[in-house]
Amino acid sequence: RQVQICTSTDCRSKGSQALIKDLEDLCAETSIDVVPSVCQNHCGKGPNVTIFTKGKAGKVNEGIGPFKAIEKLLKVEVGIELKSLQKQVAEIKYEIRRSKDSGDKAAKLAKAFKVLGGEERAVVQEPRQAFQLLVMRARDVVGSNPNAALKDAQQATEICPDAAQGFVMVASAFEKLGKWEESLKAAEQAIEKGDARDATGILKRMKDKMKEQAAKQAAAEAEEKAKQKAFEDEERREEAENKNKRGAAKKKLEVAAAKKLEAEAQKKAKEEAKKLAAEQEAQRKAE
Repeated sequence: RQVQICTSTDCRSKGSQALIKDLEDLCAETSIDVVPSVCQNHCGKGPNVTIFTKGKAGKVNEGIGPFKAIEKLLKVEVGIELKSLQKQVAEIKYEIRRSKDSGDKAAKLAKAFKVLGGEERAVVQEPRQAFQLLVMRARDVVGSNPNAALKDAQQATEICPDAAQGFVMVASAFEKLGKWEESLKAAEQAIEKGDARDATGILKRMKDKMKEQAAKQAAAEAEEKAKQKAFEDEERREEAENKNKRGAAKKKLEVAAAKKLEAEAQKKAKEEAKKLAAEQEAQRKAE
């Protein structure tokens, strides 16, 4: 059996998105598939819900807005009768999904846990309810406190490891924390467990983020390599320049030394010639 909730503009304005979550929670432990749909052509009378049963034409149910209408739809058309405790918690969650005040939502979440005997007791005695409340709380705070949302979402996956929504919220929290790889992995797990709606969008964003990150990293590495090459080229240029300077200085010293030796040799030759001339003159006078 499949329950389709209209998500056209008119039905969306009347709360069909919240209705999807209501029905997903209430049908979670059944074989009923809850999915969004295109316009069901009963505009102005929504939110509209069509129920398809194998071998039968779909029946459109109009005005499934109030909680009592949801309760009646489940009982009459789907065959699900809410138990007292389940009804109490479901009604609180219904109010939370339609509340615009974060403080009010937090208070109602605390109230829902209190109905279940507190968080610790709920996890043990009503694990599915606890799971749904943790996912709801994670969803409500993921924008303002992603670390708290991550903690709740991870606990939810431990309680119901086969339920996709816990992993969707883990992926959302990691996304808010800028941990793309972890978010992508959680989104993949959510898809494996049956959520192709919410998790697919996260998966695509994370792949884009990781590509962008890889491109930035490659650009940074290329820039670093270019800087290193420029530095090495400058070092080689300076070394060559210094080598040339040292060579020129050495040659200058060699030339100066050669000139000095030549000058000394010439001086010595002159002195020896002068000495020889003096000796010859003395010999000539002696004769």
